[in-house]
Amino acid sequence: MTSDADEDYPTLEIDELAETRSGLHAFARLLGVYTSACAPPRKHWWHSSLQPAVDGFRTGVLRAGGQLFEVVLDFRSLAVGLSIPGLDGQWFPIEGESAMSIKDKLAPELFRGSVSVELDEARLSHQRHDVDPDCAVRLGRVYGHLAQCFARVRSGIAAETSPIQLWPHHFDLAMLVLSGRKIPGQDPEDEEYSDEQLNMGFVPGDEGIGEPYIFVTHYPYAERLEATRLAPGAYFHTQGWSGIVMPYAAFRENKQPEAALIGMLRSAWTVSNA
Repeated sequence: MTSDADEDYPTLEIDELAETRSGLHAFARLLGVYTSACAPPRKHWWHSSLQPAVDGFRTGVLRAGGQLFEVVLDFRSLAVGLSIPGLDGQWFPIEGESAMSIKDKLAPELFRGSVSVELDEARLSHQRHDVDPDCAVRLGRVYGHLAQCFARVRSGIAAETSPIQLWPHHFDLAMLVLSGRKIPGQDPEDEEYSDEQLNMGFVPGDEGIGEPYIFVTHYPYAERLEATRLAPGAYFHTQGWSGIVMPYAAFRENKQPEAALIGMLRSAWTVSNA
C-alpha cells in the first residue's frame, strides 16, 4: 500500500506544516543570499531565485573569487550541502540550527575552496528551528511535482517565460510569463513595472492565506483573469491582492489534479493574452 508520504501530492496540514515551513523558508533565504551576491544580474531579479532539485532547491552553479561552487537545501536529509570543484562535498544538518549558524559553518569551507563572497547577512535569521522530517519530505514532493506541472504549461507557451524558480523571500515556487507588451505610461527601461506579465505559482501558506495554495496573478490587468475557466475549488481572490487562488487541499480532491490545474493555467494565459 502506498503511504501518504509516497503520493505525488500528499496532505499538507496547516498545524503540522507551520514550524517546518518556517524553518525551511529560513534556509532557503540562506541560499538566496548566495545567488543574490554571485549570480549575474537578470531582469525581474531572476538571478536571485533558486532552482528546483530532486529533494529541495539549489543555487545552481555560482562563481566567486574565480572559483565555482553550489549550495543545496535538501528536504529529505534535512541538510545544506556545499560543492566546490576539487574538494569533497560537505553536508551540514539543519535540525536545531539557524540560517546564520549554517552560514558560519559554510564560511570556512568556502574559504578553504578559495571562494570569496560578501553576503547580505541582514537577511539571515538567528532563530533555530525544529523541522519535521516527514513533513519536509512531503512538502519537497509537492514542490517537485508542481514544478513539472508548470513545465508542462510552459511547453505550450511561445512567449518568453522565466525559469521555474523558488523565491527565497516568499518561499513560493513560481513562473512568470511575459506577453511582450509594454504597459503605457511606464518607463520601458524598467522591466519590473513596464512588462505586462502573468504569474503562476504555489505557496505553502503565508500571512495572508494560512493554508497552502496555488495562485495566478496578472500585472497590471488582474480583471482579465475573471474570464479564466476555473478548476474545481478555485476562486477569484480580492483581499489584499487580486487573482486566482486554488487551495492545495481543493487541488488534491480533483480526480485528475494535474490535468485540472494545467487546464486552468492554460486558460488563464489565453484570456490574459487576448
